[in-house]
Amino acid sequence: MEAGKHYFVSITVSKKGVSNVTAAILDWETVNSSDATPDNVYCTFTFEDRGEKWVAADATKFNLYRAAKTATNYIIGETTPNYAWETGYDATPATKSYDTNHWKTTDWFWPNNLTYYHFRAVGYADNTSGTPSVTISTNTTPDPDEDYFTITSGTLTGSSYKDYVWGAPFKDIADGDKLTYSTATGFDNTSGTTHQIAQAIGATKSQINMLLFHVTSQVYVNVKTVIGADKVSLKDDSKPADEQLTKVEILNFLPDGKVLMGTGLVSATDGTRTANALMTAGTWAAESSPTPEQVTAYSYGIVPQALSWGTAPANGSIGLRITTPDGNQYVVKDLSTCTGTVSVTNLVNPYTVASGTNYYITSWYPHYQYTYTITLKQTGIANITAAVLPWETVTADIGTINLEN
Repeated sequence: MEAGKHYFVSITVSKKGVSNVTAAILDWETVNSSDATPDNVYCTFTFEDRGEKWVAADATKFNLYRAAKTATNYIIGETTPNYAWETGYDATPATKSYDTNHWKTTDWFWPNNLTYYHFRAVGYADNTSGTPSVTISTNTTPDPDEDYFTITSGTLTGSSYKDYVWGAPFKDIADGDKLTYSTATGFDNTSGTTHQIAQAIGATKSQINMLLFHVTSQVYVNVKTVIGADKVSLKDDSKPADEQLTKVEILNFLPDGKVLMGTGLVSATDGTRTANALMTAGTWAAESSPTPEQVTAYSYGIVPQALSWGTAPANGSIGLRITTPDGNQYVVKDLSTCTGTVSVTNLVNPYTVASGTNYYITSWYPHYQYTYTITLKQTGIANITAAVLPWETVTADIGTINLEN
């Protein structure tokens, strides 16, 4: 500043405007997922699981079938079990394939949460090729309608007999407990108030364990004799090949039957009984002391049935007839009077105790093999009486005789 001068300064004051701003919207950070799969699966189940599992090599032994049931709403379908398994099974089985340790179907799906299925497995355990040919039919009498397939008796090989099997999912039971079979309700139970077989199954990821049972009976007979003078010859090499060995026949049985798809109940079909059926010959063994001559394991597959029926005097029974090469016949007229031991693993013993560990074997049941051992010997002549009969007499009067006559 200079001397002698006045200075006046004018100042304008203002707020600084926000006038240099940029705005940029950054790109979203992204997360991509492709493994979230929606489904309609809510139900979970625990089924009975036991037995040796069939693997890929066993594909020809069984088919899978289903009967669809529809609930009015999901809640009812989940909380109200459906046991209406009598009918409605598809005639065409599922296309199935084996995957590591289980089977899967390639053409079955749960379409919604209102659809439930009764699953069944049917086939024959002795099948080795192709598809087990089982035809599902419907019986309309008596009510209600019931789906079934037929079975028949015969030699274990080379006949119309098959080792038929039937299976279903069963409810889980305690370890060591056995399942029951009833001639009224099949493999479901014996009372009808509770159920062994599982209800219709809704959409689930639970493994569906199917337990399969043989639904025929198999009968085996061992024929032996004794060592000593009263032994019987069971083989004669001097005869033609088909007549050399002792023959065994089953008498008076019903040859055909049916199996219900719902419960696996097996029943023989009423009709003409087979008068006699020749069992497949067993294996002969010569006498080798202390073991007598014998033929073991005559065999036959048969429809399960009672061994006697009716009441006297019109009653009848299933029997056996053994014919030795010399033409002699030995007949067991009534097999229902026989007793035997019973060994059970998965089913409750259905027989009544006779004494000790022996039971009255009054019927042939499905899933049972029966072995009868019969010993033949000559009947000793040991019951003789000797009586001297009085003379028959003739008395004649020839008149008076004198010297002249």
